[in-house]
Amino acid sequence: MIVESLFELRQVQATNWIELWGRTPNPFLAAILPVTERLGVDLVDISFIANPASLGEIALNVFLKRFRAALKVTLSSVTFLAENRNWDDAPRLLEVFQDLAGRIQTVAGHSPKSQECSFAFHVAADTHDFGRATKNFVREDIVASGDFYGFTRHRADSAMTIDKSMKYSNGAFVRLQRTFGGDIPFTQIAVALFEDEKEALKLLGINEISQ
Repeated sequence: MIVESLFELRQVQATNWIELWGRTPNPFLAAILPVTERLGVDLVDISFIANPASLGEIALNVFLKRFRAALKVTLSSVTFLAENRNWDDAPRLLEVFQDLAGRIQTVAGHSPKSQECSFAFHVAADTHDFGRATKNFVREDIVASGDFYGFTRHRADSAMTIDKSMKYSNGAFVRLQRTFGGDIPFTQIAVALFEDEKEALKLLGINEISQ
């Protein structure tokens, strides 16, 4: 049912790391190497942005091909990315992300100021009528007739967007966004997103998650 998905978590720092970044060897790279070496990450999968035009472009990029995931460390943020059609490896990936985050925080000497999380996915099915399910989102006596009715719901710490998928002919696109405190662990973030995911699918008339 869920045919494509992308997870992104950005940890925003209270201060920049210019002084730390200028040390040799780079302390962030040195801290994460024990983890990446265990995962079989080659040196070709680790890179610094060459010839950055500004401080904002300075970054360390690490590709974790085993999980189809990546890590990006800049002077003021750390971003974790994962793209996968099958999340069977999610528990292990969360452990790896938490380990990497902890090592980076040890080097920085503090937790992030905040965490911004996004989980986007496409839902597709041959027989499910998403257009019919989304009619419950609107009053058809007020809104013009349509094949699909999308919406965005905002709350103090989250947003949910449901729209027609432009990639899959009989599908829906869902984007979940949440903000968390800087000390919230990945496991707790995953639980919150999973509950949001179930809620979004129920709004689409789907009661069971199939990936």
